[in-house]
Amino acid sequence: MTIGKVGAASLSIFTLSVGYICLLMAGVWMSRLLKNNLMDDVFNLENESFMQETRLGKDPTLSHDLPSTLLGNDRR
Repeated sequence: MTIGKVGAASLSIFTLSVGYICLLMAGVWMSRLLKNNLMDDVFNLENESFMQETRLGKDPTLSHDLPSTLLGNDRR
């Protein structure tokens, strides 16, 4: 079944129009997303950083060293 030149042109115009509208909607959505303050955090109002634990564990039985091998390019 062929749709002819008029049908192909109509389908092309319709597809391009829908794509353009989707592109405009994505731009509006991205601008709204970027206007929001992305650093809003209810638990950290002063924007301070928290140090991570640097001491080793006191109980060595809680530490496990699992053997592993790398799979892939064999470059020994």
